[in-house]
Amino acid sequence: MKRFFDKMVMHFLKNSGRALKFFYLIMLLVFCCSFESKKVVYLIAPDFSKVTSIGLKDLATEVIYIPLENKFLIGNISILKLAGNRIYTFSNAGSIQVFDIHGKYLNSICKKGGGPEEVSIIRDFTVDQIKNEIYVLDNFKVKIFSLSGKHIRTIEIPDKEHFNKIKFFDGKIFLFDFFSFGQAKYNWLDFDAFNHVGSGKLNPFKSFESNIALNTDLYFQGKDQLFYFDCLNDTIFEIRSSGYEPAYLFTKGAYRMVPDDMKSDATYRSMKAKLLRSVNKSGNYLVLNYLSFSDKKNLLCIYDEKEQKFFIVDSKPSGDLTRGIENNWDGCVPFLPITSGDYGPENYLVGWTDAYKFKAHVASDAFKNSTPKYPEKKKELEKLANSLNENDNPVLMLVKLKE
Repeated sequence: MKRFFDKMVMHFLKNSGRALKFFYLIMLLVFCCSFESKKVVYLIAPDFSKVTSIGLKDLATEVIYIPLENKFLIGNISILKLAGNRIYTFSNAGSIQVFDIHGKYLNSICKKGGGPEEVSIIRDFTVDQIKNEIYVLDNFKVKIFSLSGKHIRTIEIPDKEHFNKIKFFDGKIFLFDFFSFGQAKYNWLDFDAFNHVGSGKLNPFKSFESNIALNTDLYFQGKDQLFYFDCLNDTIFEIRSSGYEPAYLFTKGAYRMVPDDMKSDATYRSMKAKLLRSVNKSGNYLVLNYLSFSDKKNLLCIYDEKEQKFFIVDSKPSGDLTRGIENNWDGCVPFLPITSGDYGPENYLVGWTDAYKFKAHVASDAFKNSTPKYPEKKKELEKLANSLNENDNPVLMLVKLKE
C-alpha cells in the first residue's frame, strides 16, 4: 500500500499545478487512511460435526487459582464479576459479596427488600472502577452503592423498559435486553451518570408470539472492548463511544435460531438450531457456549481469530461434572469458562469449582497419574487442596489465553 501511495504522489507532483498538487495530496491521504483503518470483520463458520482434542496447554499462557475465604459462605454462585483488584459474587445468600484479589472476604452490599437502600431483585450488577461504585440492576431501576455498601442514589430506567443485563463501560451505563416472550424494544440502551439517554440500538425484529424467556448472556468484554450479540441475529457488534460496528459475522446454517423456534415450549425444545448461550473473549480466542436440544448436550466451542477456525472442545450433557476444556496445563479439574473479567491490567476467562470437587479431583488416581505441561504445579495444587475443607467456598480459576 505504501509503495502504491508513493508512486501516486510522485505522478501527481510531476504532472500537476501547485493548487492541484495540494488537492491531490489531501485526497490521497484521506483515501489511504480510510483504506488502512478499515476494520476486519471475522467470519465464523460453526462446524458441529466433531470434537477436537485440545487442552489448556495448547491455548493458555497463564492459569491462576483463587480460593474464596469462608468468613461469608456464599453457596452456589449465580453472578461473578472481576474488576481491577476486587472480586464480586452474587449467590443464593441474597446479597453481593466483595473479596479482594486474593480471595479475602471484605464486605457485603445491598439486601433484598422494598426499602430505598434495598433491591427487590438483583438481575445483574456492574462496577465503575473509577468512582468505586456498584450499579445494581433492579426492576425498572438501577441502584448505585459504594464499595462499603452505602446506597448513593437510584436511577429510574426510561420508559419502564425491561432489561436483564448491565455493564459500565467507557463512562456509560449499558442496559441489555433479550427476546423475553418475543418482546424487546432495544438490543441495548445507554445513558451516562447524569441519566442522559444515548441512542442505544433498537431491536431490528418485530415482536412475535412466544412463551419462552431466554437465559443468555448478551454482552462480553475483551481487553478495553465491549461486544454484544443475540441468538437471533448473525452479527456480533463491538460497542464504541461513537456507536457500534460489526466485529464478527456468523455464516448461514441450520444451527441458527429463528423466531419460529421460540413460538412455544414444544418448538423450542425440539428445534434443530443451537442456542448460543454465552460468548467470552481472551487473547485471540472467542469461547462460545451452545445448548443443543437435539442431543441434550452443551457444546463448548472455540473460535481462533488468527487461524479463523471454529472447533468444539467439549460436548457433554448439562449435568456432567467433567464438562470443560481438558486441563493438561497442571492436571487440575477441566476448565469451564463462565465469564471474563479484569484481573489487574489483563482480561481473563473465569470459572470456578466447588471445594469438595477440587479436593476429590486432586485425590484421584487420574490426577496422580497425569503428566501435564507443568508437572511441578501439581504440588502447588496438592498443597491448596489440603488447605481446603469440603464445605469451603468455591475456588476460582482464571485463565489467560494466547494473543
